[in-house]
Amino acid sequence: MSFTCLRTWGMDLFFHREQFEIYARLMAGDNVILSAPTSFGKSRIIDAVIASRRHSNVAVVVPTLALIDETRRRLSIFKDKYHIVTHLSQRPAEANLFLFTAERMVVYEGLPKVTFFVIDEFYKIDAMEEDSTRTVALKSAFYRLFKLDSQFFLLAPQSSRFLRGQRRVLSATSTTPSIQQWVTEHYDVPQGGTEIERLVQLARTLDEPTLIFCRSPKRANEVARALFQGGAGKYQSSMAESVDWIRRHFHPDWILPEGLLHGIGVHHGKIPRALAQYIVGKFNDAGLRFLVCTSTLIEGVNTKAKNVVVLDNKIAMRNIDFFTFNNIRGRSGKDVRAFCRSSVFVS
Repeated sequence: MSFTCLRTWGMDLFFHREQFEIYARLMAGDNVILSAPTSFGKSRIIDAVIASRRHSNVAVVVPTLALIDETRRRLSIFKDKYHIVTHLSQRPAEANLFLFTAERMVVYEGLPKVTFFVIDEFYKIDAMEEDSTRTVALKSAFYRLFKLDSQFFLLAPQSSRFLRGQRRVLSATSTTPSIQQWVTEHYDVPQGGTEIERLVQLARTLDEPTLIFCRSPKRANEVARALFQGGAGKYQSSMAESVDWIRRHFHPDWILPEGLLHGIGVHHGKIPRALAQYIVGKFNDAGLRFLVCTSTLIEGVNTKAKNVVVLDNKIAMRNIDFFTFNNIRGRSGKDVRAFCRSSVFVS
């Protein structure tokens, strides 16, 4: 694989060939629809366009609040040149980076002329049957930005037929790179016993950072308790002070602090956002071996997971589709920049 180094904003950005081709199209002023796997490195292209300083106002629309937080931290390197706006109460400055969900983009008042915008998971604009509320918000956010006659960069998972069909309607270049940056090994867990019993048995054999995907917050809490009680965790003395604080300020019998003390984190939409960010940080710093999560972590938030265990094939009561499974699978191996090998375990 060939690489190109781009020196911009005082930093070096390394692109593989297909990344650089898309970056060059954007810098030429083209609208681009990119259908690519989660390993492709779409964020690096966005960062490079922002670093070019050719756009005074940039909007990045992401699917979840958790991704607003992650994107804000990543783009904080531009805070000296751009005012980073993530809340509806913030007023724009002369140059701005707007980081919103679709819902916030629709209702934000005083939006200036945006000359470049990005929408992640744009294929969900055609998912009315799956999530009508989000789809309506996404359509409204896209129309608000599109009518400004702005350049756009629309992102979707690999093999998204919907996006390929929109290139003529939107007057955009559509591209589906063939590159895959790591080898994913897919294992079916042997049958025998309940799902939880099989999960605990598997977890005892995994020494590397592992995400465990569950369908709901209730299920995630049950799984964390089963891992702890089944001896899959390992005592972490470094977590003792944080665990004491959580027990004092929340509840002494909550499974979250007990799990953290044994290297088992939990991440779902009902956990306070500050705690959720802390837990992801500890997982990425190797302070936690397991991170039991729902779709709040799966939709684009990068971690240093080597393994992903897909315990449930649902989000709430809805079966996951192929694209969602690829998003889940793509959470493994994200910390490695070149080729690596990662694992997905399906129970």
